Amino acid sequence: MYAGALMKINYDFSNMGRTLITGGGVNGITRVIDELSLAMWRESLQDSCIDLVFSSDFYPQARRTIEKYYLFKGGGVELNRDSALNEFIYYLFVNFKMPFHKGKKLGSILSYSDSVSPVDISLSPFLPVSKKRRDTSKLVFNVIHDIISETSPKYFTEDHVLSMRDVYRDIIRNTDYFFAVSSYTKFQLCEYFNIHESRVFVTPLAISSSFYDVGDSMHYNDIRRKYGIGIGQKYILCIATIEPRKNIDTLLKSYISLESELARNGIKLVVCGSYGWEYSSTLELLRSSKILQENAIFTGYVLDEDIVAIYSGAMVFCYVPFEEGFGLPPLEAMAAGTAVICSKTSSLPEVVGDAAVLVDPLSVDDVSSAILSLVNDDDYRSSLVLRGLVQSRKFSWQATAREMFDVFRNKIE
Repeated sequence: MYAGALMKINYDFSNMGRTLITGGGVNGITRVIDELSLAMWRESLQDSCIDLVFSSDFYPQARRTIEKYYLFKGGGVELNRDSALNEFIYYLFVNFKMPFHKGKKLGSILSYSDSVSPVDISLSPFLPVSKKRRDTSKLVFNVIHDIISETSPKYFTEDHVLSMRDVYRDIIRNTDYFFAVSSYTKFQLCEYFNIHESRVFVTPLAISSSFYDVGDSMHYNDIRRKYGIGIGQKYILCIATIEPRKNIDTLLKSYISLESELARNGIKLVVCGSYGWEYSSTLELLRSSKILQENAIFTGYVLDEDIVAIYSGAMVFCYVPFEEGFGLPPLEAMAAGTAVICSKTSSLPEVVGDAAVLVDPLSVDDVSSAILSLVNDDDYRSSLVLRGLVQSRKFSWQATAREMFDVFRNKIE
């Protein structure tokens, strides 16, 4: 159908607005919204039949906050348009105050709930599409990252479970088609909500190209020192929010069990991430273990611009959550050139393929053995690093955006 016909697509920026205006900072979801928006914009430039519109219907008051965020990323108001990202930002904010401006290839770059125009497709990368937007869209798509709060509510606070239940109810009731970030998430979505599999398309997440940039070693050392990691320090790394689902306790117990092989040989444990909820057992382990007190470094939240330096300095990245919808951290570690150990549960095996050591997250012995096998065998660790680099490059935001556009074209016919 779309040979020569214009297909108008609305991409919802609302969750970016919500996160920024509530002071939550950039998190996993906003990172996905950010990367996917740029990939979709780039892909739209390759097809004159695509008119891509960005909106923030639920949080129009976030306009200035989103603007400041992108201007900060672009290095200030004077933007270098030689860069694809800066060109995107330039268009985004030159046209910011001109809804549905027709003078540019992208049409209206950012519109708000008081400027709703009919579109063929509305896509939300997280929140439900607003009623106003649904009523002016031929088809509505939503990205589903996971439904773990429904299938395994024990891993979340009651408030979170109830609020997400409302979100899911709205999405399921008002969405025509779904993009699931993994085959595991598609299976769960179809089974739990009785959705026919023909309505769900698997479009994996990916990582920022910045993970492949080779950084200056002196600069990386400065970054690591900022988080309490000494120059030349050997360490096992985990990056995760400290909460029950991420299973930090098993990692801590594994480290304790390997005292003679790790702590006594100067190999520390570095845990990066904010404290989430229900972490009393983690704190008790720290209080009761002299080994952890002397050898575990809890950095707190690590800034996006610092994360590659932390990943790339680790001997091993160990990530053993009970359940994930996708699982970006192992992929990020691989791209940064670090050997990976991760859980053999949920979506993680399809993300890491044969490029990681898979373990039972319930078994301290299993995790300990995996750590030891990589720490004691340089050749094995190096081979896993090479496989990880290959595996990480199988995922790209451009490929994901392209797959989404292909689905749009197919379903709008």
